[in-house]
Amino acid sequence: MPTSVFVFWIVRSLLFISAAAVTCGFAFRNGGQPERIVAWLVVIAVGITTVLPRPHFATIVWPLLVADGVMLIGLVLVAAWADRFWPLYVAAVQLLAVTLHGVRAYDPTILPDVYARLGGLLAYPVLVILAIGTWRHRRRAPGFDWSWQVRRERALAGAAGG
Repeated sequence: MPTSVFVFWIVRSLLFISAAAVTCGFAFRNGGQPERIVAWLVVIAVGITTVLPRPHFATIVWPLLVADGVMLIGLVLVAAWADRFWPLYVAAVQLLAVTLHGVRAYDPTILPDVYARLGGLLAYPVLVILAIGTWRHRRRAPGFDWSWQVRRERALAGAAGG
């Protein structure tokens, strides 16, 4: 691998890890339970992909597919139970990441560079949406932002006398 490509890869990785650290730190400090759970999912996914040896993307990268699939399941569960809309968007972006592996399996003629770059680029919208969701949670008045639908329904039933 040429030195310039290696340096670019390292700088790009460090940039993403820094962005993930800032975003997840913001979510841990200012978010509700859904924001914190998604931040943990991001931290775990970044940790797994950082520990893995750099793949060549000539075929499907199975460890990344498993990591993306597990993260998708976690995000879908958060989206199903959270009293927010933004987890749906994050789950949709993650579904695109998982689908990318399927497209690679279906059509092996896709250039490895395209497969690698698209997978990496899809992680940035997850960070942006998490940051916006955390910021919106922080803006709301205390007590008016239920984290989970079950709590909201119980609170509304109690207020209605039911």
